[in-house]
Amino acid sequence: TISNFKIEQNSDNVGLFGVAADAGIYNVNLSGVNTVSGNKNVGMILGASSGQTFVYGCSTNGSVTGKNNVGGVVGYSCENSIIEGCTNTATVSSSSNYARIAGIVAESNGAVASCVNNSQISYGGNGVEVGGIVAKSTSLVLKCRNNGALVGTGDYGILGGIVGQSEGEIKFCFNIGGIESKNISTVGGVAGTNKSTVYGSYNVGTLTSCDVLGGVVGDNYGTVSNCFNSADIFEYGNFAGGVVGRNITTTSKVEISYNSGAVLFVDDAVSPVEKGQYLGGIAGWNEGVVSDAYNRAEVSGLAYVDGISGYSGGSATYTGVYLLSTASVTSNGGTFAGLTNCDAQTKTLAEMTGSNALASLSEFSSDNWKTRNNDTKEYFVSLVCFENTDNFNESDLSVIYNHVMRSIANAV
Repeated sequence: TISNFKIEQNSDNVGLFGVAADAGIYNVNLSGVNTVSGNKNVGMILGASSGQTFVYGCSTNGSVTGKNNVGGVVGYSCENSIIEGCTNTATVSSSSNYARIAGIVAESNGAVASCVNNSQISYGGNGVEVGGIVAKSTSLVLKCRNNGALVGTGDYGILGGIVGQSEGEIKFCFNIGGIESKNISTVGGVAGTNKSTVYGSYNVGTLTSCDVLGGVVGDNYGTVSNCFNSADIFEYGNFAGGVVGRNITTTSKVEISYNSGAVLFVDDAVSPVEKGQYLGGIAGWNEGVVSDAYNRAEVSGLAYVDGISGYSGGSATYTGVYLLSTASVTSNGGTFAGLTNCDAQTKTLAEMTGSNALASLSEFSSDNWKTRNNDTKEYFVSLVCFENTDNFNESDLSVIYNHVMRSIANAV
C-alpha cells in the first residue's frame, strides 16, 4: 500500500510507473490523497504499457488529470496487455479537446476483465471519448462494472457507461452510474458506439443527451444481444431508443433484448431547433435488424415516435418483436405515434407476464427467455444468460439479481 503521493509532470507516460514493458504489476494499492497529472498516457498506476504487460489486483484513490489518454488505473494499454481485477476510486478528468478519459484505462488494445470504477469521470473538451471502464477499446472487456457518473460540457463526444468507443467485444458488464450530457454527444448506457458485439450486458443508470442516446448502445454498427435497459432516458434532441439510439447499417442487429425504462423527450431552450424526433422503445432509428425483443415502457416525443422504432429504413426488418399494450406512446403534434412503421405485436399485461408468458410470446425461445410465477407480482420474461452465475463475478451476483428482478417486475 502506498499513500499520499503526488506526481505532477508536463510530459507523457505519467503514473506511479511511467512505462511498463513485458512486466507484471500486482496488488498495488493506493490509499489516501494521491494526485497524478500529465499530458498524454496518464494513469494512477501506469502511464503506458508495451509488450506483454499484466496489471492485476490494483486499487486507486485520489485524482488523476491529463490532456489525453487519462485513466484511473492505466493511461494506455497495448495489444498484448491484460488489466484484471482492478478498482478505481480516483476522480478522472480532462478539459482537452479529443481526449480519451476512463475509470480504468483510457485506450485499451488488450483485454480488460473484472474491473470496477467507483468514481466520477469529468470532461470539458469537444470530440472526447469517455467510458466508465474504457474510453476506446479494440479488444475484449469482460465482467466489468461502472458505478461512477460521467459528466461534462463538451460537444460531439462519445460516452458509454462501460466503453465509449467500442471496436471489441463487451461481455457480461453492467453500468450503474448516470451519464449526463446536455450537449451534442452520442451516449449509451453500456457503449457509446459499438462496432463489434455487446452481449449479456445492461444499464440501470439514468441517461441524458442532446443527440443520439441508447439505453444500451448509442450508435450500433454491430450486434447487441441478450441485453436490457431498465433506466429512464431523457432526450433533449433527436434519436433515442430504449436499447439503441440508432441501428446504423443494414447489418446492425438488436436481438434477444428488452427495455423497461421510459424514453422521454425533454424540451428546453438549449436543445436544437429540430428536436424530439426519432424516439422508440427499442431503437430511435433502425436501418438493420431487430428480433426477439420487447418494450414495456413509455415513449414520448414530438415526431417519429414509436413503441419499437421511431424510424425504419427501407432495409429494416423486425421478427418476434412485442410491445406491452398499455405502454404509453405519444407524439405531441408530430408525424406519427404507435406501431405504424414496424412489424410488431401488442400484448396485454396478462399475456406478457407469469409462467405462461412464452405461450403468448410465441416467437421467443425458452433457450433465451425465462418465465417466473409469483402470487403477488406480475413478472415479465427475463434473459436466461443472467441466470448463469458463471457469467459474472461472484461478488456481483446479488446486485445483478436485484437489477434483473426490478427490471421485469410490473411495479418497478
